[in-house]
Amino acid sequence: MSKNIRAVSLNEQVTFRCLLCGGCCRYVKDSIMLEPMDAYRLARYLREKGDPVAGTEDVLARYANASWLADNFPIFLLNTAGTQDVCIFLKDGRCAVYEARPRVCRMYPFTAAPGERGRDFRYYLCMEKPHHSVGGVVTVKDWLSENFPREAREALKADYAVIPLLGRNLRAMDAEEFQRLLFQFLYYRYYNYELDEPFLPQFLANLEKLKELTGGVTWCIGLKSSALPIKGERLLGLSGNGTPPAATVSCWSGYVPGKNSRKAGGFVRQLSMNRQKAASWLDNSHLQTTIESYIIGARG
Repeated sequence: MSKNIRAVSLNEQVTFRCLLCGGCCRYVKDSIMLEPMDAYRLARYLREKGDPVAGTEDVLARYANASWLADNFPIFLLNTAGTQDVCIFLKDGRCAVYEARPRVCRMYPFTAAPGERGRDFRYYLCMEKPHHSVGGVVTVKDWLSENFPREAREALKADYAVIPLLGRNLRAMDAEEFQRLLFQFLYYRYYNYELDEPFLPQFLANLEKLKELTGGVTWCIGLKSSALPIKGERLLGLSGNGTPPAATVSCWSGYVPGKNSRKAGGFVRQLSMNRQKAASWLDNSHLQTTIESYIIGARG
């Protein structure tokens, strides 16, 4: 566990005051992991503000970069800019997407790890910015009540429950099998969201698809491509895994790339080129508890 964090209880009071300095938004290169809910909320917010955003794929293409979270688990990291590696959304010293900022930013200076002994989460205080620990007092449960609402808790709890399984299944795949399923994994993990529909039911359904996709039963389904990043009336076959490659049902040959799928293909190529980034990323102490808890889940 990083020395820059310590465990806290819900009833504990800690000294903290946001100074509106933007300090926690600087030097964050390869530190802010975008979760599916983050991409969804950012897409909705930016669309409402008039940005030409059609879905989560646009947010990930413009504001994030693909990387790895240990043992083949693909993730997206928020882009940074300038010599101070500031968050891409920090404009004139203020967050330009404050209402839709990522969960780790919203919860700061606290973060959550998987719970134990019947509790959903363990909470930690991030202490890497000591100048914040002056001039005010906050109660942990009050801060979380405002900044870690029920939907976010339910999504993260479900994620923490499934990530160990997905991590084991991904790690067990050979390179050929993994590359064959990577686009589908990214699709259900990050792209398969309708912005006008509630997030949580879609997220839980996508987790079930990911378990099915990586979990030992060969399957093949046909979907109207209007439900996927490609628009039109073609049927698209998706194949699962679970049998030796020669015996695996493969419908992927029916896939015809479209505009957004080419964009997703670019993410796959980024992931293939950036596998070595994970080791250096893990040395970053920013919100280390969140990072470590995902690693534990991915490694199973």
